[in-house]
Amino acid sequence: MMSARTRTPSRSWPGGPRCWATAWRHPRRHVGSWVRDLDESQFLALQRVVHRVARALAAAVPAERMYGLSLGSQQGSAHLHWHLAPLPPGVPCHQQQLRALSAGHGVLDVDDSSQAALARAIRSHL
Repeated sequence: MMSARTRTPSRSWPGGPRCWATAWRHPRRHVGSWVRDLDESQFLALQRVVHRVARALAAAVPAERMYGLSLGSQQGSAHLHWHLAPLPPGVPCHQQQLRALSAGHGVLDVDDSSQAALARAIRSHL
């Protein structure tokens, strides 16, 4: 069984103007690629945890959709982690998907106490 770690919410990856809550999940051991470095059972074990965290996140904040992405680069963050970003209800279609995730469209400034309260709310659903 692969051990994994969850961090919620994440300021290191801005969720953009529409997805103010983000979470990310990564294995405790260094994994560079889920395709090359994990066998099927390890990948499925990680995805079970990602699913559990996504459900907790959706229970803590309103979410019309939950975006889940594995992002990174060999030059920047050469390790596997999954980003979870809930899309709030009512966001117009043309502002969803990649646009909702882009920091280029602005990033909300969420204070530390609000971040801590959100993290507690997510944990309460795990």
